[in-house]
Amino acid sequence: MKVLATWGFINTLEGIIGSISSDQAEWKHFHQMNAAWGVVNLSIAGLGYMGARKELTKKYSSTDALHRYESTKRLYLINAGLDGLYISTGVFLNEYARRATSHSELYHGFGKSLMLQGAGLLLFDISMFSSHHHQDKNWYKALQGLCLTEQGIGWRYVLN
Repeated sequence: MKVLATWGFINTLEGIIGSISSDQAEWKHFHQMNAAWGVVNLSIAGLGYMGARKELTKKYSSTDALHRYESTKRLYLINAGLDGLYISTGVFLNEYARRATSHSELYHGFGKSLMLQGAGLLLFDISMFSSHHHQDKNWYKALQGLCLTEQGIGWRYVLN
């Protein structure tokens, strides 16, 4: 969440400064969209950080912890798919701007921002998924032969 918060803070600050200082409409819109994305990313990071702190106080069974781990990995994959959608939308807006008779600067600026934000978030989500996925061997090695039930933990040895 610290990485996402940093990305959000940089985009918010850059977006505000760029929007104020830009003379060209296309770049003004680009910076405005970056600032908006920055605020959204800061909000998500803040909520995620608060949720993570709350999670630390809870006690989970091994089964619940594994399910939460797998769920988190799936969430990063879903987000990566959404990031691809953001990038595609940005490409579409840029193409649309070439044929637009009005507001082409808006479409170009927003399109470029969507491509940048989508690419940045895609890098983040893939990195987070890869980091979690790398831990699979540790999870499954620890769980190999381990039987988890709501009543307790057992060890299973299978004869071949």
